[in-house]
Amino acid sequence: EIDNYQDSSAQSSDDVESSNDKSDSENESNRDTQTSDEDEDPLSLPICAKDISSKSQNCSTYPRDAKLKKVLEKGEKFYYKVTKNKSISATKLMRLIKGSKLSKKQKLKCSLVLFVHTMFLAHDQSKIMDPSHIKMVDDLDFFNSYMWGKDSFYLTLPYLKNKINLKKQSEVFNERGTLYALYGLSWPFLASYKLCS
Repeated sequence: EIDNYQDSSAQSSDDVESSNDKSDSENESNRDTQTSDEDEDPLSLPICAKDISSKSQNCSTYPRDAKLKKVLEKGEKFYYKVTKNKSISATKLMRLIKGSKLSKKQKLKCSLVLFVHTMFLAHDQSKIMDPSHIKMVDDLDFFNSYMWGKDSFYLTLPYLKNKINLKKQSEVFNERGTLYALYGLSWPFLASYKLCS
């Protein structure tokens, strides 16, 4: 009986140790999962910008009008919160992002619109932003999967046409004394044109 008691107590202590090992490994895996979840936070700006740049490069068809209309209607409230139904430039939006009127999530959405406006679509910061873009960003999944690459590509020829007319541009530079910048697809095209000429 004593031997049986010792065997059963040894077995129960082994069970306790193995359960402790399991709980330790579960805690570590939970910590790993939690850390990876924090690293992959879909609302962090680098993740969102990466999503936009990777998803938008495909040039498939634009979303159907009905779906776009639904997203724009849904984004009316966010648009009003940001702009108060007034036109807004990229410079003003940047000031709004730096201010304290918007929540962190709203600032992130505005940052994404600003990123698309200035980088993908290569608009000047003083240019008025498209209201539909501000409305669209309220639905992050829709905004991230929208065909920004296609929009950027369609702007290439108009940008090049304006920039390559050097005589006209020199007149504009002399008249306004303004600097112009190109980004996205338009920039390498113009750079290669200048290198070849």
